[in-house]
Amino acid sequence: MHLLSLTSGVVDGGAEAIDLNQSPADVVILTAADSELACLAAAHDALGGAAPSLRLANLLRMQHNFSVDLYAEKTLRKAKLIIIRLLGGKAYWPYGVEVIAALARENNSKLALLPGGQDVDAELSALSTLPVADVERLRQYFVHGGQLNAKALLQLCGQLMGGSHVAPAPQPLPKVGFHCEATPPKAAVIFYRSVVEGGQTAPIDALTTALTNCELPTTSIFISSLKDEASAHFLNAHFENHPPSIIINATGFAVGIEANDPLAKFDCPVLQVALAGSSQEDWQASSQGLRATDLAMNVVLPELDGRIFTRAISFKADEQFHQPTQCRIVTYKPAPDRIAYVAKLAANWAKLRSTPNSKKKLAVILANYPDKDGRVANGVGYDTPASTVEILKALSNTGYATGEYPQDGNTLIQQLLSSRRKSGPKKSPAISLNQYRAIFDVLPETIRTQIISQWGQPENDPHYSDGAFNLAINLYGNIAIAIQPARGYGIDPKSTYHDPALVPPHFYLATYFWLRHNFSAHAIIHNGKHGNLEWLPGKAVGLSAECWPEV
Repeated sequence: MHLLSLTSGVVDGGAEAIDLNQSPADVVILTAADSELACLAAAHDALGGAAPSLRLANLLRMQHNFSVDLYAEKTLRKAKLIIIRLLGGKAYWPYGVEVIAALARENNSKLALLPGGQDVDAELSALSTLPVADVERLRQYFVHGGQLNAKALLQLCGQLMGGSHVAPAPQPLPKVGFHCEATPPKAAVIFYRSVVEGGQTAPIDALTTALTNCELPTTSIFISSLKDEASAHFLNAHFENHPPSIIINATGFAVGIEANDPLAKFDCPVLQVALAGSSQEDWQASSQGLRATDLAMNVVLPELDGRIFTRAISFKADEQFHQPTQCRIVTYKPAPDRIAYVAKLAANWAKLRSTPNSKKKLAVILANYPDKDGRVANGVGYDTPASTVEILKALSNTGYATGEYPQDGNTLIQQLLSSRRKSGPKKSPAISLNQYRAIFDVLPETIRTQIISQWGQPENDPHYSDGAFNLAINLYGNIAIAIQPARGYGIDPKSTYHDPALVPPHFYLATYFWLRHNFSAHAIIHNGKHGNLEWLPGKAVGLSAECWPEV
């Protein structure tokens, strides 16, 4: 028989025998829920010296009978109180239940076998050695969840072993409520009640702080579901009293019917974030970015409700070996740079919402594939130039400053081509080499290395001359219209356009740098046939700072 010493907090079913190798303690708690283990470990830390000695372990690591025997001999035999929470009852872990029940009776230990669901399990109660009332009280602490109940549970453990401190009664956690309140709030973060139950609110807390630091005082609210009537009523009442400038939603799935969506009634953007189920290492190495389950729950379905997906703000982490309980804790680990990105993006959306149309600046990027004059702004079954003119008219009619703009698509394209050839009467926008380098030099080192390895220094770019990049952009009032730069020079455009490995040249970056930093565009519209930005190297969704579309 092959025996493994446990090194990872994530196990794939227990095909091998595992020695948890935990020393004895007065209290041992076993559960298959990582969130409960994390919550209990945090509660033990909060109680400090008032907490009994404690060992925590995940039942998924004891699927092999020999693992059960080892753990019973090394750890459970000297325990005064054993608590096991079983989702699925005795049938879920029959050998473990039989061995530990026999051990408890042999050693006269206190044993509480608790169901993992919401209902009492008579079979498990009968196998327990504690009185029925004590078993039920322990069960209620787990059912209600959260840090207060986790601390009270550990206090009751001490009381059951003869301690003098009287544990508080289980406190039901409401279905919906405030996790953190701002006065007055400008933003709201919505997340699941289960995150509070498991004591895993670190990503929500970090996001709330980041938003507040971006001048968006934020209230965070936990709910059961956006489809839950009580939750919807609570949100409606809060938003009626405190209309939000921006909402950040961390719940998954979709409501489906706009009239029933409590986040759709207050005329503000709703940004979607993900608490990813993968590890940060897996995400970092993945070209897809988010797993299929995260993609469905946090991107695809929320889009049906009009959510705007942003980034994953945390990842599942086999984060630390918790020495006091000798248990490796798996929990949500905040991703600080992704949280900062979302907070800044939320602040930009909130600012845009309060900006008068006459002050808003928009950029319209027209596709250019292949890189030929005759294919600028092409679209399959779509007259992109004429559409762009209609967009300009619509913007003008709603108060945007559009200046004098072409009245037909052909004139628009001729003006853009003249700018590209530097032959028109207007002077095209430009970005100096010094400014370009100042922006370029703060990009991630991997990004800078990739572009220089592929294309050399900025001065080598064919679009660079006289100390600057002259850009193919026309300005019509506060509207910038540009031809999207080619992804490469002297390379077959058909192969480079969709090449997921080819990094763009300096001129490509210079165009987008100018739109962001010089023109200060509030938003960019890619109009017509899909542009090539989406094909740049990087993840498909849930981008990192080293993904080229984010750069």
